This record gives sequence, C-alpha cells and structure tokens, in this order.
Amino acid sequence: SSSKLENLFLGNNFLEAEIIDHVLKFVNLQSLSLSFLNISQPIDLTLFSSLKSLSYLALYGNSLAPTSVNSDIEFPKNMKTLLFSGC
Repeated sequence: SSSKLENLFLGNNFLEAEIIDHVLKFVNLQSLSLSFLNISQPIDLTLFSSLKSLSYLALYGNSLAPTSVNSDIEFPKNMKTLLFSGC
C-alpha cells in the first residue's frame, strides 16, 4: 500500500515535474530524495509541509521556486535533515 511507504529515493532520474504531486500522496514518507531530477520547473518547498512524518529531504541539484524560499515554510516537526546544496 502506498500509505505505508516510508523511504523513497528518486534522485538522478529524468522525471517530469508532476512526479512531485504523486510523491505527496505517500503521506507516511520519512525519507525523500528528489535530488538531480533534471526537471525544468523550480520546486516549491511549501509542497512538502503536508508530509508530516518527513525527517529527511534531499533536493540538491534542482532549482527552487523563489517564492517558496522567501515564504514562511512550515516543515514537518520531525524534520532533521534538509539538503539543498546546488539549488
């Protein structure tokens, strides 16, 4: 079941930006790596606030949406590791 998935590593793939919408359906994710996705659209950091169990998020090698970087982002309380280098 997708609701039980806890770790998902999709880095270094050529995926469409829409993949993020699908990833957000895995509400019990604890570790998520979307590094070097090679997508053309910037990633909106505010999207990940819905993943309440998330403790590890790697987005390095992607571009981030400027509006999401400038906003008050409420990351999950369990968040321990954020990797944004090269963004």
